[in-house]
Amino acid sequence: MPIIKLQGLSGGDRRCEFGFLQEYIDWTQGQESPEDYHIWTALSMVACALGRRVFLNRRFFNLYPNMLVLLIGESAFLRKSTSIRMGVNMLKKSCEDLNIFAQKITPEALIGNLATRFEETHLSEAIIYSSEFASFFGKAKVDPSLIDVITDLYDCPDFWEYETRGRGKETCNNVCLNMIAGSTPEWLKRSLPEEMLSGGFYSRLVPVFRTEGRERDPFPEDRSSPEQRIAYENCLNDLREINGMA
Repeated sequence: MPIIKLQGLSGGDRRCEFGFLQEYIDWTQGQESPEDYHIWTALSMVACALGRRVFLNRRFFNLYPNMLVLLIGESAFLRKSTSIRMGVNMLKKSCEDLNIFAQKITPEALIGNLATRFEETHLSEAIIYSSEFASFFGKAKVDPSLIDVITDLYDCPDFWEYETRGRGKETCNNVCLNMIAGSTPEWLKRSLPEEMLSGGFYSRLVPVFRTEGRERDPFPEDRSSPEQRIAYENCLNDLREINGMA
């Protein structure tokens, strides 16, 4: 039977009585994005907070809870950016020293950053946050090198080295890479190479495609309740406790 190893897990002070996911959904009630967007954003935030602290022993390798989550839907109508931003802002507020990439980056810059993080913390952890997948990855059909690197790093290798032209060999051991991003169906079809849609990168994605959101509400602030504010504070607290497992 597989063993789940919790490294240095302490009891802590968890407050989400019905679980983090349920209270996160309770907090987001009244916001227009599809509930599935919020579910997968919440799961992604837990994965980001956990990093490499928890893993499932699969005998020949360790399985970590990191995810590459991609919310897919038409622009503006489904509020992809809003749902992602809500989760990331909560993560930033509850967890310290996160290594978040929110702007377009080259493969060399990503690898250099992870190598520096490894020298400082003995961990190469990073979070890719992009409300517009197209802006972060640029013309992936012309130059798929960044996606190739992310595909390789997704498996959280214990040992990983990369040869660069300017800096020589970069070492990024103990890797843990998470991603939460948004995209339109049109961009995926237009910009990703066809081989990636049927190959390694896309098979690692958690694509969440929806065509309809919740009921539109022009004044969501009028529906905010004390219970929702409590749910928000509970989620903040529990993310902090999860991230504090060392």
